[in-house]
Amino acid sequence: MLGNNILTLTNPDEVFYSLSAKEMIQQKTWLVPQMFGQPQFEKPILTFWLLRLSFSFFGITSFAARFPPALFAMLGCLTVYYFCQIAYKNKDKSFLCALILMSSGLYIGLARFLLTDMIFSILILMSLASFYTGYINPKHKTKGILLFFIFSALAVLTKGLLGVGLPILIVVAFLVMQKNLQFLKTQTTFWGSIVFLILALPWYVFMIKHFGQSFMNEFFYNDHIRRILEAEHSSSDTWYFYPITMTLGMLPWTIFLISSLAWLIRLCREKSIDPVYHFLASWILVVFVIFQMAHSKLASYIFPLMPALAIITGDYIFMLLKNKKNKSLLIMIMLSSLLLVGLSLGLFFIASGLLPIDFKYYQYLPDEKFVIELLILLLALTAALIFAMITKKQKQCLTILALQVPLILMFGLISKDKFENYISSQSVSEYLLKNYHVENKILCSKMFVRGVRYFTDQDIALIGDQFFSPHPIENVSTDQDIARFLNKQGTTYAIVQKSQFKKLQKISKDVFEFKESLHTGDAYVVQIGRE
Repeated sequence: MLGNNILTLTNPDEVFYSLSAKEMIQQKTWLVPQMFGQPQFEKPILTFWLLRLSFSFFGITSFAARFPPALFAMLGCLTVYYFCQIAYKNKDKSFLCALILMSSGLYIGLARFLLTDMIFSILILMSLASFYTGYINPKHKTKGILLFFIFSALAVLTKGLLGVGLPILIVVAFLVMQKNLQFLKTQTTFWGSIVFLILALPWYVFMIKHFGQSFMNEFFYNDHIRRILEAEHSSSDTWYFYPITMTLGMLPWTIFLISSLAWLIRLCREKSIDPVYHFLASWILVVFVIFQMAHSKLASYIFPLMPALAIITGDYIFMLLKNKKNKSLLIMIMLSSLLLVGLSLGLFFIASGLLPIDFKYYQYLPDEKFVIELLILLLALTAALIFAMITKKQKQCLTILALQVPLILMFGLISKDKFENYISSQSVSEYLLKNYHVENKILCSKMFVRGVRYFTDQDIALIGDQFFSPHPIENVSTDQDIARFLNKQGTTYAIVQKSQFKKLQKISKDVFEFKESLHTGDAYVVQIGRE
């Protein structure tokens, strides 16, 4: 949670969730997520409940918005520790697995970023940990199965049907591997299903009753079925997107992860195997295959398998420590550290212009001075690693490695002035309200629509293509639509990106008075009025 208030809420996702919760407060509703003054059906209710509570307690701030994912990230680390205690009965190994999870790049990122994925994934983790507790310990079977269904129900209230689909598929795959499907033939499974329906169903029944086909079309078709069939981000729809996400998301443990997955495959081929390895293999395989099949791919979608990756990686490292395979361990530690240094060197060469490449997000890169400071930090950590290796203190080596990504993150937050205006609409929104009296709809590019609404509470119109899930706001896309909109408005204030800026400038020529007021980041603030 430390530093979660440093960076303002970012476009387009953090402001989406925050705006919905903020408008729920304004509309005095606990049951219907809101967006632009209208019900929105993209996500279920649990995340918005958590945000409403957080806003009520801390105020409507970036810290309050990021409080729920940060809290669940902490619960995730504790749950991994608990799961490993049940599975391995070894405190050192349990601590190591939790340490690897909490220091992995993607985990740290989503702990500090407002999406549903951290909350959803930790509820999946809790449901699976509950089931495995009941499976491995007959005394806790009833409690384990009931908690499995309770946490699955909460996951369904967080992100939909996958909240129960993923845990059930993982459990069934595991029981098939164990040749023990009869484990579920118990009254507790029946009563657990009833508890699941009691918890998960009422909100959906309420929404269907009040909004009918509109809710069904948006939530079940557009946000479930259509995302499987169509790619929201076509550049991510490749076979290698998730393998790369898995490996890089585990930085600085990437080298260990690759070795640990190969080790897990070998273990699963053995006749006598601890059930936990079948469970972890089922967990990783089911999540990967399900999301790999869908055409809409995002790095955060694959997040439910991160705890399993951390557990098998920690198990593998502990095996190296226990078997005194110091040479293999130290080589992988050094390679892991050098990988981060190498990535930072690449960043330095790009930022300094020594490596001229056509990079789409070049403007987001920190300046040369910052990258040099980052390199000095990483080289200092590498030197500390080498010293710990020379003195044969393997646990110190692992601790230093675990510190690297959190320190890089804090370094990034310190340099936020370099990139904040590229990823947030706060400064341009504040500038507009401070310098102009806005009476009409603010015309915005898609990237800024939600953020400008969140920071200004003004009516918004969208210029350009609609969202994957259409928003209840006026949309102008053709030149004729834009001209009619500008005529109707009288005086229009717009916050747009470069392509829309040029379009508005072209349409305004000889017809409207066009004035550029501010250009910061990739946002242009313009005033357009009649001649």
